[in-house]
Amino acid sequence: MSRIRLIIFFLLLGAAAPAQKTDLKIRYDDSVCVRALRLKKAYSDIKFQVSTPLYKQAYFDVFPGNFNELFQFFGYQEHPARYGILYYDYVNLIPEFFNDFFYYNDTDFYEKMMVVAMGGKWYSEGINMYQQQLRKEIQNNVELSCYVLDKMADDDVMDFWRFYFDGPKQDITVYEPLRNIHQINTRVYNLMTLVNPELNTADSVSH
Repeated sequence: MSRIRLIIFFLLLGAAAPAQKTDLKIRYDDSVCVRALRLKKAYSDIKFQVSTPLYKQAYFDVFPGNFNELFQFFGYQEHPARYGILYYDYVNLIPEFFNDFFYYNDTDFYEKMMVVAMGGKWYSEGINMYQQQLRKEIQNNVELSCYVLDKMADDDVMDFWRFYFDGPKQDITVYEPLRNIHQINTRVYNLMTLVNPELNTADSVSH
């Protein structure tokens, strides 16, 4: 095989391989600032005018749509120290996404909530709050969670569970509400246990 062909082969191999998770970097570019202003305005519309499905939908639409955006808004970078553009507003802006979500289509809400988590990792403060809120909603409606996840590719489902379980320490109580997933959807359950084999152990101990 010629040198050129070898180079092309390894480039294609690298493109096909799963992307490695690396620490994200906070940026303050124009696109991040514009999106942040839109989210702040949507929040103000809800709080200082009559809350309606229209305003809630507008908030839903401008809320971060992936983990990188979530991190740009609410994350924290240590080296060099830098805060997300809306870091100090996370105590209001993150819960608002989850508040009164009956205004949204349930399936759309769960799908976006999960997509935002994909490829993510645990960080303290704002990202931790998002993870805690997400866990609560997954546990509140395991059947809908499985329905939405089952429509996604294997890698995406596993990426979601990686964020769900990530953190500074493992908490066995996180597993409890998920124990019956194998009765609802075996595919989602098997992918979940591939990410966190501890769940199999916890399940076997409980029985």
